Amino acid sequence: MTTRPTAAILRHLPYFLAVAEAGSLLAAAGRLNTAQSAISRRIRLLEQELGGTPLFAREARGMRLLPAGAALLEEAQAILDAAGRAHARIQAISGGTVGSITVGFAEIVTRQPGMLGALEAFGTAHPDIAVQLRPLVSEEQRAELESGGIDIGFLYHAPEEDVAAALTSPRLRFAARPLMLDPYLLAIHTDHPLAGRKSIRLADLGQEPIIWASHKKNPRLYDRLLAACERRGYAPRIVMETPTSDVTMAVVNRAMGIGFVPASLRGHAPPDVAFIQPVDFDMAMQLSLVWRTDPDGELPGRLARFLDDKLSNFANTMVQ
Repeated sequence: MTTRPTAAILRHLPYFLAVAEAGSLLAAAGRLNTAQSAISRRIRLLEQELGGTPLFAREARGMRLLPAGAALLEEAQAILDAAGRAHARIQAISGGTVGSITVGFAEIVTRQPGMLGALEAFGTAHPDIAVQLRPLVSEEQRAELESGGIDIGFLYHAPEEDVAAALTSPRLRFAARPLMLDPYLLAIHTDHPLAGRKSIRLADLGQEPIIWASHKKNPRLYDRLLAACERRGYAPRIVMETPTSDVTMAVVNRAMGIGFVPASLRGHAPPDVAFIQPVDFDMAMQLSLVWRTDPDGELPGRLARFLDDKLSNFANTMVQ
């Protein structure tokens, strides 16, 4: 029998996600604009709802995910997304909207005032169209676009890839517009000996513990990063895989390793994370807007055209 999440679990999950991604109660409190004690209480209540299973180890430097917490992290966002979709459908029915559009986005997009402002402007101009936002890593966006789970995506891909043509669906068609090229940098703790170097090479990393993109969540990014290192004769000692770059930076912030993250996150890093560009490492990902163009994609096309106009200068206005 399938176990369904209780209402209490759904209420507590956003707090769990904030702590897991931020790495500490203090950072999560700042992100959620609430008291640390309130977040700590939510985590305790969530653990109680899950049969008393501890999710975090409380340590002096912050909160470390335990195996049960790591397992929940993989599922938590999907649970919240499903609840959000159900809520949006009910609101659309009761509010008399003419349609709805589901937008998937990579984490960096939410940090850009230009993108959020464009979506807000569309909502003002088209109050009868419900827009639902779903935070998804790029690999998940591909699958959701192909299945019709989302109508528009802001996703990362290899610069040389024709991402619209690469998406395969028996009934859906897609178009894409490149928004920006995002190079990858090395995120490192400010107390690390390499942090004070003016320049480094990949070979200088030696056997340093490396935090890597999750192969399960981001196989293309995993392989592309690895290929960029191997071309220079460097074999990273991967000690941990993380689902998002935010989690990578949280782990680096606790001096548990170093990792590669997009340069566009540089202005949003935790306080003890510095960035270095190895002189022999040159790897970037393309951020593109992708949308449906099939006959049933009229509403997604309308939003895509609106965003295309509003975000024409997106790369030049990225907050870094």
